[in-house]
Amino acid sequence: MSLPRLNLRRLNYVLIRGDADTWESWLKGRFGRVLLVIMAPLLVLTPEGAVVAVTALLTGAAGVDVQFTRIYLVFCGLFSLLLAAYVARFIFARPGALTLSVRAPTRVASGESIVITLELTNPNPKPLWVLRVQGPFLAWDGRWLGRRPTVPRLAPGETVRVESKLVLTERGQRPIGRFSAASVRPIGLVRGTSVYSEPVRIIVVPRTVSIEGLAPPPLIPAEHAEHVRGRATGADFELAGLRPYRQGDRIRDLHARSWARLGEPMVRTFRRTARREAAVILDASAKRPDEAAFEAAVSLAASLVRWAAGHGARVRLLILADRSREVIVGAQVAPIDIALDALAAVGRVAAPPPDASARAGAVAVSEGTYLIHVEWPLQWTPPGTLSQVVVGSGRVRQAAQDAGVRVFSAEDLAGDRVLLR
Repeated sequence: MSLPRLNLRRLNYVLIRGDADTWESWLKGRFGRVLLVIMAPLLVLTPEGAVVAVTALLTGAAGVDVQFTRIYLVFCGLFSLLLAAYVARFIFARPGALTLSVRAPTRVASGESIVITLELTNPNPKPLWVLRVQGPFLAWDGRWLGRRPTVPRLAPGETVRVESKLVLTERGQRPIGRFSAASVRPIGLVRGTSVYSEPVRIIVVPRTVSIEGLAPPPLIPAEHAEHVRGRATGADFELAGLRPYRQGDRIRDLHARSWARLGEPMVRTFRRTARREAAVILDASAKRPDEAAFEAAVSLAASLVRWAAGHGARVRLLILADRSREVIVGAQVAPIDIALDALAAVGRVAAPPPDASARAGAVAVSEGTYLIHVEWPLQWTPPGTLSQVVVGSGRVRQAAQDAGVRVFSAEDLAGDRVLLR
């Protein structure tokens, strides 16, 4: 029996609860405001100032016994630098304000580099010097790319754009927080008064890979499609012909020229055009936790939706979870972002819904339905002959292979493409 792999990065953040919204609301409370006042001298330190402060504390502790060491002189020098920096912060404080605005993408794929553009404007009559932009504290799955943006000089009335890059790997609605900007005071150990941007929120959707080896989704022939009389004559319908008027036909469907030529009222009939259809079913149930396999399964479902929509198909996505959800996307229906947003919010559950088989049968398309799950055997019976794909490892992988089901692992879906046959 294989033990689940520990996410050491997440474990390192086990004592940090909540997201940016939770922290912001907590800091606005009574205890948070008191804590901000106490911590204010430390919060204005630059990274260089923080190094000096920590070094001063260490040398101060080491130089307590002044009879046997003179390291306390180092502490006095470092403390003097910090004190001079704090005094300079008030002496060189500039009147006026600095405006900071932020532009961020609405949604990004998991693991994709996020570029956030920040605009700094100086409305003061005097220039501002050495402006540093600082990003919010990220959760366990986020990390900053590159150095913090710095503006050496911002002239009066000037607007400068800088970029900040980060990466997020956990799916879902992600409140990132607020960016701040402040000028560095002389000596470079403390910052001036900070200005804050609006809070940034990003939807992290599953990453997609290129699907290869599959035939295009099946095409529904027009001769087998439903004939209608123009009650919903949109882009999915075409003119089928003319026929004599019957009681109950709409006046707007009358064809004036044929009526004039034949001497009797004629109406137009319509039928659905031939189109491709596909269905993707994600079973989010798994008794044994396998985070990597589940994330790979969600990524594969998103990839199949994008692949089918790329062939012009109408795609029905069904997510079997505690609260099952079905969305329809594709050509002339809805953008695939709706499906990606639904997959971004899905989480693993212990058991599928009791009506899983019925709901799967309602969305199934002949030769175009793909069922993705992370355990074998299933806790429910799929209707018909669906194309099943198991994403797992260990015993689950071996049992599915013995049953003749296509099996993939998280490593197989870690690249840019996957071969499905």
